[in-house]
Amino acid sequence: MKKTDLIPKDLQTELTSEEKDLGEALALVQAFVIPPVGAPDHPEALAFAEESRALTKEQWAAYEAKRTEVTKPLNAALKSVNSWFRPVQSALKDMEAIWSRKIVDVAMAARVEQARLIEEARATEAPAVMRESLVAASESVIAPTTLTLRDRWVFEVTDPAALPREYLCPDLAKIGAVVAALKDQHGIPGVAAKNDPVPYSRPK
Repeated sequence: MKKTDLIPKDLQTELTSEEKDLGEALALVQAFVIPPVGAPDHPEALAFAEESRALTKEQWAAYEAKRTEVTKPLNAALKSVNSWFRPVQSALKDMEAIWSRKIVDVAMAARVEQARLIEEARATEAPAVMRESLVAASESVIAPTTLTLRDRWVFEVTDPAALPREYLCPDLAKIGAVVAALKDQHGIPGVAAKNDPVPYSRPK
């Protein structure tokens, strides 16, 4: 199925034409300059920019509604197909995970046994015993051909107060909440706050 088969012909024509027109409009918008506050033509230019932004937002919403109208039956069909495959694939994934865990457990047990035999060989001075133990150790860790083990070091912090400063992370969420409430009067040492306004649309 071609992607053009999913969209009505009249909507295809509309989108193709709109894409071309918006490409030209985008270049004009990028080149448009709002004069600074106090300039004679600032009010008119700002009003034009605000009206254009509102119109752009309305156009986007209109095309989003058209897109949703097209994708709604497709999403419903995809949901139905996935519901048929999901139980079978989920069971197979669970089986794969169980097999992998069993294989890993056997391989890890072999590593432990290898380490024990090596330590036993090192603890004796008899060369023959050492050779036999090392042979047994090497035979006990024959790795499965379908699974490769790799080292994974994990850690836990046992004494937070002992951590060097470079390993400490500030609680940015907590600092942000205090600054949002108290602004530049937050009183947190080592933190500088400034007002950085962001644009938003006021409801009409």
